[in-house]
Amino acid sequence: FNLAPGEYAIPRPDSMKEMGDPAFIAKLTEGPVVALTVRPNGPFKMAPPLIKWFCVNLTVASLVAFGAGAVFGPGAAGREVFHLAALLASAAYAVGLWQGHIWHGRDLVATVKGSIDGVIYGVLTAWIFSAMWPS
Repeated sequence: FNLAPGEYAIPRPDSMKEMGDPAFIAKLTEGPVVALTVRPNGPFKMAPPLIKWFCVNLTVASLVAFGAGAVFGPGAAGREVFHLAALLASAAYAVGLWQGHIWHGRDLVATVKGSIDGVIYGVLTAWIFSAMWPS
């Protein structure tokens, strides 16, 4: 197909006005309706996604540190720090996944599983924060 990497929608209207055109609505009704992500050709390289994931984790940890630091000072109870850090980190990792389900039709089961992963990441982040919180 010689498609360039990117996001594609089929059928794709040329304008917002065309979305109301009966011919375009007929294409949607007849189907198929596709949202497609095309990745670059060649073998998958693990390093770039791992670096990006590390940056995401660092960003989430920084936001959690900022939030927890604004609420608690040194010597705060580990349980309190854990609860707030778990809430903030879980929200950071999981809430954004629901946009894909709502707006792009991502599978509900995949979204729920991703959200469960997000809560697990959040709890692990909170455990580290509560264990390392200054006394």
